[in-house]
Amino acid sequence: MDVDESSANDARADYASTLVGVGIVYFLFGAWLMISPFFIDYGDTGLDLNPVISGAVLAAIGLIRLTGSYASQVLSLLGALVGLWIIISGFVISETVVGTWNLGVTGAIAVVLTFVAEAATIEAPRRSRG
Repeated sequence: MDVDESSANDARADYASTLVGVGIVYFLFGAWLMISPFFIDYGDTGLDLNPVISGAVLAAIGLIRLTGSYASQVLSLLGALVGLWIIISGFVISETVVGTWNLGVTGAIAVVLTFVAEAATIEAPRRSRG
């Protein structure tokens, strides 16, 4: 194995580990959102299913990434859209400060993770070419 092939393998390993990390964080934050109505009061809107459903989508994206759909731009787009919805819903739906902060921060993390995943996806082929 020559140096170019070794660096290409290293780039693929970095790329995969970054996207697996993104998948794990998506899953953990999705799981948190699903159980958060049991710990956080979102007010009397009756829309406690919003974080549950949004969290289930984030957790599913995380699991899909963990099973090997690393470079799916559809997953990235869906993650960004769900993240933006979570941020918006924190201000529109939640009637409590804690609920708003929980949704806002969790949604922002989902959006940032989308950029991390896309940066790793774009950088991996560039690094593997030398």
